[in-house]
Amino acid sequence: MRIADSRVSLKKNFILERIILLLIFLIFPFFSFLISSFLLMKGIDKRYNIFISALFWGLFGYLFIPEIMMDITRHYEVFDQLIYISSFSDFFIWTTASKKPDYLMYFICWILGRFGFGKQSLGFVSAFVFYYALYYLALKISDILRKKYHSKNIDPIVFVILPFLALVSLYWFSGIRQCNAIILFLLALICYYDGSRTKLLFFCSLTTLLHFSMWPFVLFLIVAIYLPPRLIYLISFCLLLISPFFIVIVQELSEIFGFIGGFGEIMSGMIDAYIFSLEGDNVLYGGAALRWYMQWAIFFVSIPLWFFANKRFKYLDNEFYKIHYFYLLVLAYMFFSLFGSLQIFTRALDLLKFLFFMYTFYVLVHIPFKNIYKAPLYLFILIITLAGFFSIFVGKEYKTFYPKLVYMNVYQILQTTIDHTLYWRW
Repeated sequence: MRIADSRVSLKKNFILERIILLLIFLIFPFFSFLISSFLLMKGIDKRYNIFISALFWGLFGYLFIPEIMMDITRHYEVFDQLIYISSFSDFFIWTTASKKPDYLMYFICWILGRFGFGKQSLGFVSAFVFYYALYYLALKISDILRKKYHSKNIDPIVFVILPFLALVSLYWFSGIRQCNAIILFLLALICYYDGSRTKLLFFCSLTTLLHFSMWPFVLFLIVAIYLPPRLIYLISFCLLLISPFFIVIVQELSEIFGFIGGFGEIMSGMIDAYIFSLEGDNVLYGGAALRWYMQWAIFFVSIPLWFFANKRFKYLDNEFYKIHYFYLLVLAYMFFSLFGSLQIFTRALDLLKFLFFMYTFYVLVHIPFKNIYKAPLYLFILIITLAGFFSIFVGKEYKTFYPKLVYMNVYQILQTTIDHTLYWRW
């Protein structure tokens, strides 16, 4: 009886602590973010503290101050157009006339407008979804680390979330489509590793609806899951072999899509814009180059790391060896795209920077490593983490932060409008 009463008492205290933290969030969001971060570090009620942390990042997105050429400024313009559309049939007609296949984002904008929210709510939704998924991904990867790392003072999630936050610029979530598509696809990989095929299908569907550039990765995942290793090696080798002919191949694809018409014409236009007009490449050089170079370093380190793991294939479990082959396909695709489109390569690089840590932490835990190999890898992770946080200042990312967020309450935040006059330039 006493044991049952004790459990009830603990549950009541647990609920009370959650309510108190939520009240603190409403009154002083930044302080609640600091508390939840500390509790995460200690491994206390991690899922709830991830939720509170993501809510704060959502408020950061709500008060986000964009650079004048960032994608989110264009999305705000779309939002302002959609709020005047009242019926779903009119919305459907509007989307069919759109030159870009961003239908899911359009639908989110339209729904938010129909419920009376302003365009800044788009920043809140994107930041909340992105950072919640990022923290959750870090949590799942830390479960792999937990098999080897044990400490009463610091939870393993710290060693995952810090590099993740370092690799993500403060404005990356403002792209809305690609950033969330990538992080949701990584959740699909985790779902596959955990054995949840339904969630795998759900997240893969979402990621392709959010951004067309994710289609190759979904295809590679299907190949890695269902095809035998010999065919995967063959496909990877073919990608390397035909890489010098990238431009010719893409030109033919563009013509084929254009001939199909309808959605094909949209895809053809996207290919022309991102590859042949250099529209995409021109936007790659905003912000801190240091973080970008660190991502390139991840690409080059990934190659010998994959071969090292492949030689010790027997240590990989049945679920992860499919991800192991997917990693090979991604590297081959990146080498293929490097010959013709820096934009496509960089989009793959944005996926690889997270995939690298998922892959590396698994390898460190499951495959025997000599210290002579392990120490440089840990050092590389440390350098990437430090360089990422340094990039916040080098790339002027701090300009996106609304200073009053530090002491405002939720009501005051929601009443604040970020005017165009606050937008800035690189």
